[in-house]
Amino acid sequence: TTVAIRNATLYSEIPLRGVSLPVTRMRSWFGALTGRGRLVASLVAAAILVALLLPITPERAGGIAEVRPLRFQGVRALTEGVVNSVSVTGGEEVRRGQTLAVVEDLDLSGRLAELKAQIEGARHDMAAARLRGDVSGWRTNEIRIVGLEGTLVVEQRRARGRVLTAPFAGQILELDLAQRIGQHLEAGEGFCTVAALHRMAVDFEVSEDRIGRVRQGQAVAIKVMSFPTRTFHGRVSEIGWRGHADVHGRSWFTVRAEVDNPDRSLRPGMTGVAKASVGQRPAAALLLAPLIRNLSMRLW
Repeated sequence: TTVAIRNATLYSEIPLRGVSLPVTRMRSWFGALTGRGRLVASLVAAAILVALLLPITPERAGGIAEVRPLRFQGVRALTEGVVNSVSVTGGEEVRRGQTLAVVEDLDLSGRLAELKAQIEGARHDMAAARLRGDVSGWRTNEIRIVGLEGTLVVEQRRARGRVLTAPFAGQILELDLAQRIGQHLEAGEGFCTVAALHRMAVDFEVSEDRIGRVRQGQAVAIKVMSFPTRTFHGRVSEIGWRGHADVHGRSWFTVRAEVDNPDRSLRPGMTGVAKASVGQRPAAALLLAPLIRNLSMRLW
């Protein structure tokens, strides 16, 4: 009895007993199987081992995403003036060159009228000088007309700038544009923004431990809150080089994907999740990667 108790005590103190005991039980279970059962169990074990070791598990990298217009441009007043009329509404689809608004510059209108009157007066004086045979007066007025007409062309070009037009086909992003009638605009001040929404940009966050595997051209899957059951597909077009830390001190990098949007389902400002396909790795490597990374950083 004493020997038996001592052996049991020594057995309980064997290192890795917690590992050897399940292995022993597994061997006993395997030995109790029939020949066909052993074959099935062996095949299942082999399949699991292959799934763990072969690089067949897809790996994705991504995080929180936001939809942005890929191509957009602000429409700005070329000359100082007051918004006289607005021809579009917020969200309206416009074509290239379509008139959006007219900015009235009363001073410019007065200068144009004055220049035209001066040109007509110079022509009258030139004709009168020709009738008198005054060659000097004729040439003087001819030179004056050329100068006035050049100035008129410049001012007329500025007058055409009073009409604000769409730079390309797209949608108006701002609302309440009609409320801007009567508003004074400085030269260069923005009136509205036109965005082409047939192709969108999706900016999403990738953690610092995955950013090294992201490459341009990789496939990206996107889901947004408005369409949770629909997956949009695109490609990585840009990868940010400057990271920003979150509240836990972990760095994230911004990656941009381009996504076709023919039905205009995606809208600027939508949020969701985007993930880039960064290749395939063994499942065991994916499972052990966090542990190996932590050990490597702590023990180095």
